Amino acid sequence: MRKKIAFFTIATTLLLFGEIRDKNIAPQNPQPMHIKILDQKELKFKKIDNRPFVEISDLAYDKNTSTLYMISDKGSLFGFATDFNETIEKLTPLYGVKLTKKNGGKLKTTDAEGLALHPTKGLLVSFEKHPTIANFDTNGHLKERYKLPPLLRDIHHYRGRNKGLESLAYHPTYGILTATEFPLKGMPEARQAIYSLNRQVWHFSPQPYKKNGITALEVMKDGNVLVLERAKQGINNFIVTLKKIYLDRCDHSECQSQILAILDSSHGFKIENFEGLAHISGDRFVMISDDSSSLFQKTILVYFEVLPTVK
Repeated sequence: MRKKIAFFTIATTLLLFGEIRDKNIAPQNPQPMHIKILDQKELKFKKIDNRPFVEISDLAYDKNTSTLYMISDKGSLFGFATDFNETIEKLTPLYGVKLTKKNGGKLKTTDAEGLALHPTKGLLVSFEKHPTIANFDTNGHLKERYKLPPLLRDIHHYRGRNKGLESLAYHPTYGILTATEFPLKGMPEARQAIYSLNRQVWHFSPQPYKKNGITALEVMKDGNVLVLERAKQGINNFIVTLKKIYLDRCDHSECQSQILAILDSSHGFKIENFEGLAHISGDRFVMISDDSSSLFQKTILVYFEVLPTVK
């Protein structure tokens, strides 16, 4: 009887929470990169606390609690208990909640794209179709909205309603940083920008691939910025670029950059629609893919280390 109860408990747990599988996205002999992939996981959950676990768009990591937060395009927030060492030793879902107003009411927009951790105020979330950056507690309740710089307030400055505030990070010196997926109207396609809410702007050159856009930002330990660029090259074919932007090496806001890795489907990488980044510790980060609610795409979490470079 005990064996039957134990089996039922395990089966019920799997049914409720899904599973996490090992994954390998790299080809056998990849070109040299300035990153080292430490671990890779495929996350397969239908729902967590009755919230659909789909379309994960960004990550944030709280070092004090070892909690990895995930935000979805559908306006859901998920928390995972973690243990990051040389590999991902623990990744356990804690909860899933819906982003709401202070009183628990429905938000005007739920298209959450960017996620970051503020050192004292909880979580920061950016929304795309109605350009917004707001502060939420870890239970998903709205605390305050931030005033955007004039350039970013009006959706008509963007190249489309689905080409807005895609990424978000918190910098210890410059505060909240954000970037649009594609350059604003009137800007050359070969000139991208990182914006602070204090109206500072840093420009850099994105990759020249078609449909290449910024999908995530994260602050590195030296104060420079790690940028995730993603180019869609047809059905389930992607080029993902990890690039370091040197905020401390700019000439009239034009900043130097360095490519750390290019992960290209056509070169054997089994990559997905990567959209999120989080800093774990030191030179170590995680990035995650958005499954687009498609049976043909997956939610992949990649744990990697940026290797020393000379620039």
